[in-house]
Amino acid sequence: MASVREHASRVKDLNSKRSVDSTVLVSFVALSWCCASASNTRSVGFFQARSRAPGVLAQHSRPRLPAWCSLRCTSFPVTSDQSACFRPGRLDLSLYLIADRGFVSRLGSRRSLEELVERALSSECISVVQLRDKISGLRPALAVGKRLRAMCQSARVPFLVNDRLDLALALEADGIHIGQEDMPLAYVQKLAPAGWILGASAGTLSKVEILKQESSIDRPIRLDYIGCGPVFGTQTKADAGSPIGAAGLTRVAESVEPLPVVAVGGIGLSNAKSCIAHGRASGIACISAILGADDPKLAARALHEQIKQGREMRVRGMPCRGDERLL
Repeated sequence: MASVREHASRVKDLNSKRSVDSTVLVSFVALSWCCASASNTRSVGFFQARSRAPGVLAQHSRPRLPAWCSLRCTSFPVTSDQSACFRPGRLDLSLYLIADRGFVSRLGSRRSLEELVERALSSECISVVQLRDKISGLRPALAVGKRLRAMCQSARVPFLVNDRLDLALALEADGIHIGQEDMPLAYVQKLAPAGWILGASAGTLSKVEILKQESSIDRPIRLDYIGCGPVFGTQTKADAGSPIGAAGLTRVAESVEPLPVVAVGGIGLSNAKSCIAHGRASGIACISAILGADDPKLAARALHEQIKQGREMRVRGMPCRGDERLL
């Protein structure tokens, strides 16, 4: 701070006899000096320098966040007893689209996964896209992933990859989602670029405890959200397990507050509102409700409207009707 004052004082002396308002000039120079100093830092809040992923902070350039940050970020309250392994508040999770190649393959649609995702993104209601490919080798998955990533960049939507760290790194994705039986989060975080979005699945309180136990004081695991489910019965994931229902969703959401929770598993128009209003979810994740619809664009807009209504109901504390209750 002393160096700023000295620098500003010298400029003020040099310009004291000029017609330019010296006060304005001094303020401008001081601000410029601070900005120049900031441009050499390696981190800005949660977004730290990373060498390859979108939103890179160059070593000798001004910090630049991913394009979606300014449009999609929401904030969540932080409590004093918040676990060190959680870092909420980085992105909008309202309508999370899981682009599942296996589902589209089984669907037998004439349209490709890329066409369906592009149509859904045109709704301007999708907040996150996750590529989930359990059926392809690395090369075919790369080809599809590159096209999806380009679409997401154009739409300013975060692009994540499910499970496959090699694929996520090769695609320079914005982050990765790790399932309950996938690579331990500590290893993922060690290999992942700084600033990556990191999500994990936890459908029960015991799974939440496992995540917390993986985190240590010297190397904390920093999560951005929890995917919780299956809330309802689902046919899109054979190993999803038994539905956890309303009680399970609420218990997990309460146990990880203020970390946002995304409800997943059997979510559609009939229950999306309830997941938000009464299940304490920050968003919903969908596969068949969007990719299996006749028009993914219209389906996404309809789901987004249900999310809005659910949030209004939660704010007002409105009780649910029988047809809106989580089963």
